[in-house]
Amino acid sequence: MLVAKYIKNPVEVKIERVQAASKITTLEGSQQTNDTQYLVTGIKGEQYAIESEVFAEYSPVDGREGYYSKPLTQEPVWVAQLAYPINIHRPGWEHAGKAGDYLVFKAADDQYVIDKEVFEVTYSLAS
Repeated sequence: MLVAKYIKNPVEVKIERVQAASKITTLEGSQQTNDTQYLVTGIKGEQYAIESEVFAEYSPVDGREGYYSKPLTQEPVWVAQLAYPINIHRPGWEHAGKAGDYLVFKAADDQYVIDKEVFEVTYSLAS
């Protein structure tokens, strides 16, 4: 498995406050949400919840109410393209990756799967 560093592109996503705790379906599995989080709707209509400290990294997009993007000046993350399906389980959510999807490593306890089509639009190889 080839591992490389990538950075997230400044794509525009819709973000709204989670109104009540619920379980959502993501492209890669499911996630439990709570009313302290924000719900992101991405480029393929995929949804996932983020914590308020992650939301604080986003900036509003001029002329598009409810849309935000992150600046390109982020720390790179380690990424590997999956050669085979995997499942990741953590309290509150689970991810299932297909062969061709990407596994992102932010920290020892922070890994997640991103759908191949979404990843290839939203991330770039770090220089």
